[in-house]
Amino acid sequence: MGIPKTESIFLTLLIFCIPNVIDYLQLDKIQYLGVIKELYNLRIPRPSITHLYLFSFFLLLAYNKKKTQFKYRQLALVGIIFSLMFGSYYYNLTTSGIAFIIYYFYITYQSHQKIIKYIKDVIIVVFFFILFSIPVIFILFNSEPDYLTRVGLIELDISKKKILLNHFIEQILSIKFIIVFVFTTFLYFFLKAKGIYKSEIINFLYFIFLGSFLGPLIFIIISPTISEIYHFANMIVAINFFVLLVFSFLILLFFIKDLPYNKNLFKIVIIFMLFFYGFSNYLLNKKNHNHPEHVNFSQLIKEIKKINIDKKSKILTFDARVQTNLILNNYKNLINLTGIYIPLNDEMIESRLINIFKFLNLNEVDFNNFIKNEKSGWRFMNINISETFYMKYQANKLTTYKNSMDFSLEELEYISKSSPLHTQQLILPAFESERLINKFIIFSKKKNITINLNIINFN
Repeated sequence: MGIPKTESIFLTLLIFCIPNVIDYLQLDKIQYLGVIKELYNLRIPRPSITHLYLFSFFLLLAYNKKKTQFKYRQLALVGIIFSLMFGSYYYNLTTSGIAFIIYYFYITYQSHQKIIKYIKDVIIVVFFFILFSIPVIFILFNSEPDYLTRVGLIELDISKKKILLNHFIEQILSIKFIIVFVFTTFLYFFLKAKGIYKSEIINFLYFIFLGSFLGPLIFIIISPTISEIYHFANMIVAINFFVLLVFSFLILLFFIKDLPYNKNLFKIVIIFMLFFYGFSNYLLNKKNHNHPEHVNFSQLIKEIKKINIDKKSKILTFDARVQTNLILNNYKNLINLTGIYIPLNDEMIESRLINIFKFLNLNEVDFNNFIKNEKSGWRFMNINISETFYMKYQANKLTTYKNSMDFSLEELEYISKSSPLHTQQLILPAFESERLINKFIIFSKKKNITINLNIINFN
């Protein structure tokens, strides 16, 4: 951006350390601050991997100069990065796509570029996007349809598009967002007027800001499906914070450039941030390592190894965290698995679940207790249903299972008041609960199960 290297490193480390500051000071309970961690942290795979594609895109376009046409190599890289976003975290693709379109025409509108060049540029981006998206497209077209439902994918008809558009437009027109928009725009024009930083990058950062809230609107309009919508809202906050932080820092540098400040101050703070980052991660690792749940899982695995349970032994557990620990320790024969780990259809999962219940001599009342709707904090969510069918039975203002309204009055009240972003509120309609219980009663396909080890979490 045309700022000295020391100040540049300071800003980069500041952005990188902010999630640790939020965690260390326990600020994530304050509205919006927790979402800022979505910008970048070391959680695998999101955002530690997924957002590297986003920042790679920023970096690629930051190198471009005004009034110069895009080179074919750059356009190919844009297509490749877009395909990586599409295959990992498509919410970033919406923001980046809109920012790129705006930036592309900003770069080329005075370059007297011929129509044929525009067509070639589009073809190159699309070609490399499709080429590198082939593995993801293959997976999507060959996925178990029930699995896609379990991970929250819903079809968007006109009525649902209206609900989502109204929700996002309502948020964009809120006083809070208007204040942010006006303030960011003011900073943008101030920096443009002073002209001491690279104009193309200042413009590009503002285009990213515009893309953060225009992208979701356009995606909702054109896309036939959507999933986990709250990620769009989170990224709007995270991207806005990113742009605001960079603009504010550039203005700070502008005002102190003629003051007798010591540049060594930035170097001292850089060293402090590096120390803080290492120290906070050490404390976090120590806290996690000593957490009772972590200790319990470690003891569990040690105990399993101690009693010589073979890696191929048949193990039964309903606890998803235990399943994860077993999988990570290379135990291969788990009789029951949470619905997000397996490509089975729902009918197979239901039959397997009921068969296990029958084998354990559990009755209809036990099964009903296992699947019944339960309130958990501010929402309805039965953890058993969540771990078996994940988001299949999401219930909010946007959607319910099979668009049903077959719920109790209390459940209907919660659904009507639930934001369309609350995709992880889970409520079974009455007819579905009845169907599952009837299936349990008449189930006659009982198969003998061999269990070498049964693990129960008494918590």
